[in-house]
Amino acid sequence: QQTRMQIVNGQVSQSLIYDFQVRATRPGVIVIPAARYQDRTGLGRSRPLNVRVEAAKKPAAPSPGRSGGLNLDGADVALVATVDKDEVVKGEQMTLTYTLYTQVRISEYSMDEPEIPGFWKEDLTPARQPKFHRRMVGGVAYEAAVVRRYLLFPLKVGQRFIPSTQMRVEKSRGAFRTQTVSRRSNSLNLHVAALPQG
Repeated sequence: QQTRMQIVNGQVSQSLIYDFQVRATRPGVIVIPAARYQDRTGLGRSRPLNVRVEAAKKPAAPSPGRSGGLNLDGADVALVATVDKDEVVKGEQMTLTYTLYTQVRISEYSMDEPEIPGFWKEDLTPARQPKFHRRMVGGVAYEAAVVRRYLLFPLKVGQRFIPSTQMRVEKSRGAFRTQTVSRRSNSLNLHVAALPQG
């Protein structure tokens, strides 16, 4: 709720602004019904508003392992998981990094803690806010920032799976308007070898 006062040619006008954040549950045309209000002139109604909701694009996952084959498929916001090694031996140190790519202005984000079975995990993410840097992906410019980084030690041998994790992002839509969207990172597969004998 905000109050705004304006003076034009000596005439004072005052307005009361209410901001509501809504989330669509399905694509299609959504009708936001008229709101009722009361002012000094009596009761009134706003006009209903038609909003077209399009299905969210799902960012394509990069190639498993390292980020050389990164493909975001034109997504405006994407969360990408990468590891610094495709193959490791049991107990060998490796690094898991989550990078946020965006083409739009972001006001807030939050990421679920990833569940990584079969690995010992240590969070290396610094406490300070991440810095975004310009990065080209498939000829398209993105602002990218590392939002989480973990040190991993595999505890079991064989093919191991790092599941995807979810992030919620608030995209700015101009003054006092935001849109909350969810994005899932790609999952990763890697091979963990047994320790060499002898």
